Amino acid sequence: MKANNGMMVLDDLGRQRVPARELMNRWIVPLDRRVDYLALHTGTKFRVPFDVSIVFSSNLTPAEIGDPAFLRRLGYKIHLGPLDEDGYREVCRQACARAGLPYEAAMADYLIGELHAADRLPLYATVPYDVIGKLRDRAVFLGEAPRFDRESLRWAWNLYFAPDETLGGARSLDEVR
Repeated sequence: MKANNGMMVLDDLGRQRVPARELMNRWIVPLDRRVDYLALHTGTKFRVPFDVSIVFSSNLTPAEIGDPAFLRRLGYKIHLGPLDEDGYREVCRQACARAGLPYEAAMADYLIGELHAADRLPLYATVPYDVIGKLRDRAVFLGEAPRFDRESLRWAWNLYFAPDETLGGARSLDEVR
């Protein structure tokens, strides 16, 4: 109701208490017909307009979200995968500017060539913002200037990803086998 005549963003679809398929099936008619039917606790049912642009973000594949009939009703599906190295470096520059850190190409090289490579992690655009944000947060907490060096990056990386040392740095038992 709050999003009528506007946009509703459902971030990280699949992490709600209701399974993604069940949630999507609940909205199949309102998305198609632009009208919904709600019920009060008293049993009274009433019709409401459903004039909403909905944006879903998810790590789930389209097949995990719904069947082909439902997916047709979603209209646009955009896959945002990993960046290439140039794009990742640009995101690093932007993340440094936002955090008030001087950008250093060598540190972006370290993120890409050492940290991402060691963990076989694709170059997702969220990582520089989150890791570099941790450097800023640490500096604010300690009352010192932020540092953008290998030791600080390793600290922020480990804080962000929390590798399980009992697995030898691997993220899952499958990687140990």
